[in-house]
Amino acid sequence: MATLDLAGLEASLEAGRDPAPVYLLVGAGTWARDQALALLRSAVLGEAAPDPGTFLRVQAGEVDLARVLDAARTLPMGGTRRLILL
Repeated sequence: MATLDLAGLEASLEAGRDPAPVYLLVGAGTWARDQALALLRSAVLGEAAPDPGTFLRVQAGEVDLARVLDAARTLPMGGTRRLILL
């Protein structure tokens, strides 16, 4: 598993590389996490407002793993990619 800092993520996405299937964002502060999420959201969904078929945000502990896995395995309606934020 590769490790990227915020600058590395930005450089990778700006170079036209497809986003990886899964990212784990860790750190003490929220600023870098929010910036990374914005970069990933733009790379996966584009600049348009997210549509329920391509974006799912769930709170850990409030939804069972089966639902998250089902969403990850299901092709998105209205797009070619889906962003799942857990």
